[in-house]
Amino acid sequence: QTDPYPVLFPTHKVVFYSETDGYYNESTKGDLNGDGAIDIADAVNVLNLMAEGGYDSAADINNDGAVDIADFVSILNIMATE
Repeated sequence: QTDPYPVLFPTHKVVFYSETDGYYNESTKGDLNGDGAIDIADAVNVLNLMAEGGYDSAADINNDGAVDIADFVSILNIMATE
């Protein structure tokens, strides 16, 4: 397990906890640009990551270690429910 490591909560909130530094950093899973909302800009960022073969834990909605079409669809579903 990497340090800091993410802890995902059912509300799409993720808290990064560092055992060595002892801090918490709260962010929202799916909010790639950090603007406090999960919106079309975040969905576009997921598509860009997919195209580049990049990785961002905020984009890995299903926590499978990859940013892929399942994460993109998950962001669209989150957008539809908010």
